[in-house]
Amino acid sequence: MAVPKEKRNHVENLRGKDGKLRVIDASMYSGKTERLITMAKRFERSGIPTQAFKHPIDNRYNGPTTLNSHSGLSHPCEAYAHPFEVYQHIKPETLVVLWDEAQFYTDPDDPHKAHQLHQAMILTVEQLVHEGRLVVIAGLGLDFKGEGFGPMPELLAHASQVEKLTAVCAHCGSLDADRTQRLIDGQPAPYNSPLIVVGAQENYEARCRDCHDVPGAPSFHDLLASFLEE
Repeated sequence: MAVPKEKRNHVENLRGKDGKLRVIDASMYSGKTERLITMAKRFERSGIPTQAFKHPIDNRYNGPTTLNSHSGLSHPCEAYAHPFEVYQHIKPETLVVLWDEAQFYTDPDDPHKAHQLHQAMILTVEQLVHEGRLVVIAGLGLDFKGEGFGPMPELLAHASQVEKLTAVCAHCGSLDADRTQRLIDGQPAPYNSPLIVVGAQENYEARCRDCHDVPGAPSFHDLLASFLEE
C-alpha cells in the first residue's frame, strides 16, 4: 500500500528503530483476532506498511485469505503453512507484521517435524525483529488439554511484550476464561482426542480454570501418589 505523502516522514521515523515482538496469548472467543484486525486497520490509517499472515488450516468463515473474527470483522491476509514461507513474502517496505494462529505451526503426529517448525517460527520472528520490524503474534497459549500449544510457549518466552486476553466462561459466566474446551457431541473431549480440529461453537468453547474439564488427563494426586511409591 502506497504511503500518503503527508505521512511519509512519520513512517520514515519508524525505520531504523529497534524491532519488537509482541505476543497476544488467549483462549478461543477472547477477541485475539479482532485485536489483530483492529491493529491492522489502525496501522494502515497511520500509513505504516503492514502485512498480515495466518496458518492456512484456519479456513473458517471467509477462507484462508482473510483474518476473521467471531464478531464478524475481517481483514485481508496471506496464509502459509511454514514460517519460512511467511518470511519469503515479507515486502522490503513492511514495518509491521501481524501473524495469527501461531499455535498451528506444529505437527502433533511427528515430534521431530514439530521441533523443526517451532524452531523455524522462532528464528523467523527473531530475524524480522532484528531487521527492525514490529512483529505481533496471536495464538492460543494452551491447547484443549491445558498444555502448551505448538510454538506458543517459546514465543511467549521471547516476547518483549505479552498481552493476555480472556473470554467469558461458557459454563459459569466467569470473566476469566483462559482455557479452550474441546467438545465431542457436546461433552468434554478426553485427553487422548485429536489435538487439532478446526471449528467454531460446535467444537470449542471458552472456559475458566475451574470449569475446564479434560477426562483422562494426568492429575496432581495420581502423579503425587506415583512419586511417593517410588
